[in-house]
Amino acid sequence: MHRIVVCCVLSVLLPLSLRAQADGTARLAVALDAAAPDSAYTFDRMPPGWHVTMGPGAVLFDSLHRAEGRFVVESEIFLFPNSSAAEYGLVFGKVEESWVGFLTRRDGTAAIVRRSGGGEAALIPWLAHDSIPRPAAEPVRVLLRVEAERDSAHFVVNGARVGSVLRSAAPMDGVFGLRVGRGINVHVSRLDYTRRLAPPRGE
Repeated sequence: MHRIVVCCVLSVLLPLSLRAQADGTARLAVALDAAAPDSAYTFDRMPPGWHVTMGPGAVLFDSLHRAEGRFVVESEIFLFPNSSAAEYGLVFGKVEESWVGFLTRRDGTAAIVRRSGGGEAALIPWLAHDSIPRPAAEPVRVLLRVEAERDSAHFVVNGARVGSVLRSAAPMDGVFGLRVGRGINVHVSRLDYTRRLAPPRGE
């Protein structure tokens, strides 16, 4: 189990840090892409954060964690060099098998995809970006940040924006979580949600 830590700063920001509790059990559910035995993957509480090594791909989430309206979700992920070429990153608006994903790969590429009805459409295709490190002999740090405004959403890797989409094309309100693809080995040290309450620029 984990707790949600809520801090309010002058009623402007509402940050929630998703942490595991001291009983050692991570609360995130693991939704596998295909049926597999528990031995096919590991998902362990390893403060700070979780360590995840996947055989099949999966989405990790808690149905109580919802991002809505204007928000920021940020995750610090360390990708290990023994990972496959599959994707890893963040998902939003999860409803059963449907979600919008901000995904990266070890080859230095990122994409924004929308998965629905068993199919997948690229809102932004896989493109290489200098801000996405490629693991060699050591794990690499990848800081993913999604800034959702009323009409658009912006996607950032290690401080550099890699793309933007209209919210009308990417239904992101609802359950959010992590995407860890087939054969990926990562340590997720942070998964933070901030709800933006102050009026945006231009209002």
